Amino acid sequence: MKKWLIMALCVLLAASAVMPGALGEAEMEGYTLPLANPEDNVTITAWGFPLPEWKVDDLENNQFTQWLQEQTGITIEWVMGPATDRDEKLNLLLSSGEYPEIIFNAPFDPSQQQIYGDMGVILPLNEYIEKYGVETQRIFEEVPDIKNALVRNNGNIYCLSTYLNTPHDESYSRLWIYQPWLDALGLDTPTTTEELYEVLVAFRDMDPNGNGEADEIPLVGANVMFSDPFTYLVNSFIYLDNNNMMNVDNGTIVPVYAQEEYREALRYMNRLYEEGLLMPQSFSQNEQSLRQLLSTEPTIVGAFFAHAPFVYCDEPVYRNYVALSPMVGPEGVQFTCQYYVTGTTGTVLTNKCKDPELAFKLLDFLYSTEATMRKSQGPKGVAWDFNEDDTLVNEYGVCPTWLNLQSADEQQPNDRWAMLGHGYQPLERSAIYVMDMSPDAVAARENATGELDGYVQIQTAAMEKYNMYFPPADMKLPQVFLFTEDEALTLADLQLAVNNMVYQMRTEFVVGSADLDADWDRYIEDLKASGMDEVVAIYQRAYDAQYK
Repeated sequence: MKKWLIMALCVLLAASAVMPGALGEAEMEGYTLPLANPEDNVTITAWGFPLPEWKVDDLENNQFTQWLQEQTGITIEWVMGPATDRDEKLNLLLSSGEYPEIIFNAPFDPSQQQIYGDMGVILPLNEYIEKYGVETQRIFEEVPDIKNALVRNNGNIYCLSTYLNTPHDESYSRLWIYQPWLDALGLDTPTTTEELYEVLVAFRDMDPNGNGEADEIPLVGANVMFSDPFTYLVNSFIYLDNNNMMNVDNGTIVPVYAQEEYREALRYMNRLYEEGLLMPQSFSQNEQSLRQLLSTEPTIVGAFFAHAPFVYCDEPVYRNYVALSPMVGPEGVQFTCQYYVTGTTGTVLTNKCKDPELAFKLLDFLYSTEATMRKSQGPKGVAWDFNEDDTLVNEYGVCPTWLNLQSADEQQPNDRWAMLGHGYQPLERSAIYVMDMSPDAVAARENATGELDGYVQIQTAAMEKYNMYFPPADMKLPQVFLFTEDEALTLADLQLAVNNMVYQMRTEFVVGSADLDADWDRYIEDLKASGMDEVVAIYQRAYDAQYK
């Protein structure tokens, strides 16, 4: 699929726009607001998509979109993608040749960025960063790892990524269990995979919601990042980073999806599935479907996979779901997937840009403190405001640059972009969990709700249960690999084929349409025929060159 897409793009680019000139040292010119005269009706087209789980489904009339237009004088004409299957739809848009000037949340991995950059589909940003990157250069200086993660093998930077430095967000794949059901059945909190199995059986058989019907769903997930069952459960058997599915073992790159421990993890999941403990829809449903299940009254879901319960549940339901630590597997394995806080993908400019300099200035402005805050948190003075009290300390022990004025239950639809687009949030302005912890503010919240803010409590408790189970640093596959052009092209072809086979077969093994004994050897052979060994060899060569 990806090879076909690249070939199609090559044909379409025969008459493509001229790429910018050679890169070189440029004197910083910066910019002033507004970037364009509002009377000139300047427009820039951009790819975006709804985020219903964050109450974002109307980007055109979105409050942040309107604020951004007021500040810059630029109107964004949205090319809207779907809520699901975003990557597939974007690929089709690219292959048609009718793609916009800006692509937010472009799913181009580093190899693809270099390929599409060499083809002229996306523009190198170096000269724009040097001349106009007021905010970009600032954050590169503050956190050099951000730039290091974005520089490709040819020296170019093709995207602006999100930097979200919060300990909460290093462990996204979590399991949440409904505490009232444990209490009603007199069950202890499970700590091992076998204890989890026993609890799920009790949820299935003992009518914990008390309605006299066998309507309970013991365990459920969704086919979306951070809610898939694999990332959590496989980590009780072998460390799995679901982004790349490869580990390092004493300097050797190992494909996790071809290991015996991985097969045993799938065997455990198949057991849950066959006994009606793991809902079949966990491998296909989207965020909306999972939210609908968790909104059913009386409660029918005993446990579910998610970053946090309030992503899918409203007040007061989410307060009843508590985080389980990673389960201890039969061989004593207990990991959680650790995500990098520095992104390698993000926002790109395409060769459709009528005025790349202007478009880049818009992107750079999004890195500014107020723009990042409004984009991620909502309106200033309503959802948040700057902190003027240097005696306050947030839950990370850092004086916050801002204070949260609103719980997510009070969030209004379409008042922000949430997770769409890039941004910069270091520890002192780290996501929604920073709150005014002064005695008066704490007392006010206690008087209003009887307890501290649920979001802070839930996330802090989850962080303490998960972050201690990160893998050793030398086990994790490094975030940045510098591939040659030939290696990047080969990976673009082979890695997609291998990954697609892994994704397809892991589900088939769990649901029983493929047999973990009779069909495993054929699965390994098919992986090798698809190029697994060559993919691993390319990573090994790059690893040896960069990290040994």
